[in-house]
Amino acid sequence: MTLRLACEATRVFAAYAVAVANMPASLVGGCRPARRVPVLFFAATEDPFMPWSGGEVRRGWLRGAGGRVLSTLETIGFWSRYDGCGGSRTTELPNRLNDGTHVRLHDFGRCGVVFYEIQGGGHGWPGGVRSTDPRAERILGHVTREINATSVMLDFFRRYGL
Repeated sequence: MTLRLACEATRVFAAYAVAVANMPASLVGGCRPARRVPVLFFAATEDPFMPWSGGEVRRGWLRGAGGRVLSTLETIGFWSRYDGCGGSRTTELPNRLNDGTHVRLHDFGRCGVVFYEIQGGGHGWPGGVRSTDPRAERILGHVTREINATSVMLDFFRRYGL
């Protein structure tokens, strides 16, 4: 939904943030934002539902596929090219917790594209509450506690006047 808004409603919001979602393949050909689009991404390498390498999104255990998406790196590449970015500055964030994840920050600078790569992370809100049910982690994967997506998003939106 957020990427569709970034493609089709660029005059509505100043910036966009995407958590655990890649660009739908069906959206790429028609995506023509009216301006440069600042976009913040959070994506996890071990997400069992949103495929890091692209392909079919898994809707649920019994409900089939949820549509085809680009890979995470193709998604980031699409937006960084559109926004006229150069290369990114990559920073390894401190690994303070033993939660099975490690975070890399890819900052493309003034063009407005920022990407948090959650290595070992699954399909969960970065910094969200970790379930006490061990089945949840087996199904969804590790939830990173190394960053808090809500705080990072608010800071990102403030940078663009929100």
